[in-house]
Amino acid sequence: MPYPAATVEFLDDKLEDDDDAAADAARAAYAELVVEATDSEPDPDELASKSAYEMAATVDFGLDAKQGLLDLRSENARMRLVTRLFRAAVKRLDFVERAQARARSNGKVHFG
Repeated sequence: MPYPAATVEFLDDKLEDDDDAAADAARAAYAELVVEATDSEPDPDELASKSAYEMAATVDFGLDAKQGLLDLRSENARMRLVTRLFRAAVKRLDFVERAQARARSNGKVHFG
């Protein structure tokens, strides 16, 4: 054919019980990231209904991380992965804030 073509195969998630602890940790890490990045609290009811995909869609993790989420066939595994990604993003934001504070102070320590 003169153009790319493919056959699409839809993949289902594994049937498993929800891991409430993993979901709670992911949502808590996401809420912390939202507060850190925007200074506003996410709506608790809206947050409680979000899937790993829905939370991850609002954050730019880069293509490799997003592909990693797409490759997982378990919502519990996706929740564990986004928890790690959200926590790493919060750490990066903290680092950026410290670097900006140091840059403003020109590396000098002020006493008093």
